[in-house]
Amino acid sequence: MPQNLNHENESRIWDAFRHGEQGALELIYRQYSVILYRYGFRFVGNPAMLEDILQDFFLYLIDHRYNLGKTTSVRYYLLKSFRRFLFRKVKSGLRYKGTPLTDDLNFTLEFSMETFSDKQEDQKEKREKLREALGLLTRQQREAIYLRFYVGLDYQEIAEIMEIKYQSSRTLVYLAIKSLREIFSSGGHLSKTWNLINTNSDTWSYLIRI
Repeated sequence: MPQNLNHENESRIWDAFRHGEQGALELIYRQYSVILYRYGFRFVGNPAMLEDILQDFFLYLIDHRYNLGKTTSVRYYLLKSFRRFLFRKVKSGLRYKGTPLTDDLNFTLEFSMETFSDKQEDQKEKREKLREALGLLTRQQREAIYLRFYVGLDYQEIAEIMEIKYQSSRTLVYLAIKSLREIFSSGGHLSKTWNLINTNSDTWSYLIRI
């Protein structure tokens, strides 16, 4: 399934899955399982546990496919559904090999240092500054930034996935960027890093460590 599917094609493939077509399921899994895994890993951080949860999620979709709603964006639909599924697992007291999945879910987010070409001696300072900046953001701010700039969702989709109001999704991203700007601006030569991020929103997609 190509990355640039239009809404009509996505709707057709999703409807085929809802009506039990095996080939559609395979296409959807190949296309979206990785992005769901990366999203879920921000919450869980345990690869083996997350793989089990993701497998359970797709089994759930298969079992309930005839009752699933229509959509013009499979990616959005799956992200929203997977987040709810994951949180339900948490509330139900899911345990993995004796280890409980805590209900105090964080949302980890890091910038990939490989995208910067500074000298080696600058890397440690920059890494610490980036970690400090991201640590000052709330869990919701980190999630909103991830969904907006890495996944590429619009504010309405973010609001529905995170179960918040539309204006709240805009505010989360705005305050997160404002906070990052202040941290970077106070870092002298680190302001160059902010300029790289701020001048082109597409840059975020490869700055975030996956």
